[in-house]
Amino acid sequence: MLQVPIHVAYIDKLVCALGEVVGLELETCEGEGFLRINVSGELPLRIPEAIDAYAQISVVASTSGHSRFLLDVRAARNRMSIPAIFEYITLAYPDKPDHSRTAVIELPEHFVGARFFENLAQSRGRIFRLFKAEDEALEWLLSENS
Repeated sequence: MLQVPIHVAYIDKLVCALGEVVGLELETCEGEGFLRINVSGELPLRIPEAIDAYAQISVVASTSGHSRFLLDVRAARNRMSIPAIFEYITLAYPDKPDHSRTAVIELPEHFVGARFFENLAQSRGRIFRLFKAEDEALEWLLSENS
């Protein structure tokens, strides 16, 4: 498992190479009351690699000391199919919510699969919302609304 130090007040770039299958880039930046995680590079399409890739994001989030996250995936390439999303959530998201809040910013052309992911994550007890606009995502993230 990757150990990632989070540095306050500047962007810390992390490049994760998961075997030969995927290259995922994460940039973190501390905001006031939240951690921003920018995701770029290749998102995996197969379940084992997806679990590994999203575990990298989880490590960054869990070691940051934050409980509110703005996850921007607009620069990432590839998206899983609806059946793969269902399988991924079923395997990787146990019914063990942690009270963190995650606002995800996604491109409109990926909203069908992303909305499905959002619904499944919420059904697993996550406080998780999907947005097209960053200002709306931040407004919800920093509010007490669910």
